[in-house]
Amino acid sequence: MAFIVLESFMILVVVALSSWAWLAWYRRKELEHPRGRSVHWIYRYFIAGILSTFPTIPLGFVVDLLFFENPDGFLAMIFGAGLPDEGLKFIAFLLLSRKERLQKPFNAVARGTLVGLGFAAFESVVYGWNYGLGVEFHKVVHTRDPRHGWPES
Repeated sequence: MAFIVLESFMILVVVALSSWAWLAWYRRKELEHPRGRSVHWIYRYFIAGILSTFPTIPLGFVVDLLFFENPDGFLAMIFGAGLPDEGLKFIAFLLLSRKERLQKPFNAVARGTLVGLGFAAFESVVYGWNYGLGVEFHKVVHTRDPRHGWPES
């Protein structure tokens, strides 16, 4: 029991530290900007990414149940995982950016990246609880989850 609690704590620490490092780096770059822009939007987009994970899990299950006999098939991965994940991240981005005047393409890229970072942070916690601490270290170092589109060897 103590090992399970320790492993869960370590998963949260690994995910939190890796996400915090990226957020801190981006925040520092934004504060160094000559116009002295506010950095509150960074956290809004990150949190929107975290919140966009919640509807993806039931949506993926519904798509799998309704349309696919083999939930491990190629089309099931596209329509049951890829499209709901990316679509909900895009919706989160659109909801936050609709009132902003994004004057340069990089501004949209940066905001979309922060939504993706929030999504990946929460997804990493879920993967860590399901598959163990080794997955977390692998994702932090390689930034690729071995179960995304790669056949098992």
